[in-house]
Amino acid sequence: MSSLLESCKLMDQSSSALSTVAIASAALSCEAARANLSAFDLTDSGDGSVSKEDIGVSSDIKVLLNGSKLAVSSNKGDDKVNTDSFSKIPVVYGNVREAVKSLHSVIRVVSNSGEKLGGKVLHLCFELRNLGEGSLERVRSNLGSVGVEGLKGIFEKECLSEESLRNGVKLAVEAGLEKDYVKLVKDVELVLGIVWKIVSWEAVTAFFVLEGVEFLNEKSGGKGGQFDGGNVKAEKKKKKKVLLGKGTSVIVEMIKDRLMSKGEGLEKIVEEFLSFLDPKSADFDGLLKKVKEILESNESRRIPKTPKGTRDFAKEQMTIRKKAFSIITKVFERHCATALDTPAFELKETLTGKYGEDSKLIYDLADQGGELCSLRYDLTVPFSRYVAMNGLTSFKRYHIDKVWRRDNPSKGRYREFYQCDFDIAGQYEKMGPDFEV
Repeated sequence: MSSLLESCKLMDQSSSALSTVAIASAALSCEAARANLSAFDLTDSGDGSVSKEDIGVSSDIKVLLNGSKLAVSSNKGDDKVNTDSFSKIPVVYGNVREAVKSLHSVIRVVSNSGEKLGGKVLHLCFELRNLGEGSLERVRSNLGSVGVEGLKGIFEKECLSEESLRNGVKLAVEAGLEKDYVKLVKDVELVLGIVWKIVSWEAVTAFFVLEGVEFLNEKSGGKGGQFDGGNVKAEKKKKKKVLLGKGTSVIVEMIKDRLMSKGEGLEKIVEEFLSFLDPKSADFDGLLKKVKEILESNESRRIPKTPKGTRDFAKEQMTIRKKAFSIITKVFERHCATALDTPAFELKETLTGKYGEDSKLIYDLADQGGELCSLRYDLTVPFSRYVAMNGLTSFKRYHIDKVWRRDNPSKGRYREFYQCDFDIAGQYEKMGPDFEV
């Protein structure tokens, strides 16, 4: 069990690093293909309809591409390359992040069984396959646009294909069915290794599309034309340098600095490039750290968003809400109800114990002066408190206002929402108030 756990820990570290490097490779491919970025316009509406990890992936891609003149916005990208391999990046990469985090959380509990570890590892395997297939599509797309002959031949020697991924997944599934969890982890490690190679090749091919001709000419002393190991298609006219994203430009410069001092020849350059992206190499940690720094340093550039379970009302929504509340208010007043407005928060002791199991969904406020307060869960308890506090024997009131519930809202539900309340307190004929309500 200890060896299985150690293997899972290594897989956790490697797959976590992959999920970061893969984002950088995908961002470079977006620029290489001048892709339409509409798929990355994801925001958290607060109703749980979009995965948090999908939004995180989209945000990271946009941070890396910030300022790019190649993949700028949804209405300036190239619609011709807005294929599944690009549009599915948020979902596919988001799923990988979720699978990695799920495995990590299980590993932290040392007492977990082989069955539980195996299930998480197999889940990760399926998501890695999806990531690898999408990345492989972009590799082929990049090879179709690259201006350096010979690169495709070097790639084909690797024998990377969808079939190799499928075969690896099949072996892992068979090991899982046999409950051979040690073999399962080894098989998934093989799949992870294949995906690492594909993602590395995506970075290689995207780099050569973006900077290949210029870089090889610079490395060969500005001679242009022939280059040891491949033919560089020399430009007749010097084109104006296209501005890359603020994040991708830093990554590209790191790659150029690394390769410029290495050996000559296209195969040697590609070999050094792939070595740079190998998690076992000495320089990989520096690259990974730099990518993380780029993403973290650009946090302030990210678009602010509403808290989970909340939303903004504007324009048409405000018009509709105003009209709806107006109609509801007229109905309440037609039945002689009086408007009542109570505080948004009450003493915690007033709310506690009134809702049973739902009491755990009440938002508590930090103590600001000796009183423990909570946001109101509904409008009925504040109404009851008002009636008791003022000694009223009969009261018919309506109240339209916001309430708050600290739950995990499903699609279409919110933590902050409006209630339209109509309550009758006092002694009345039997069933009379029920009939009126």
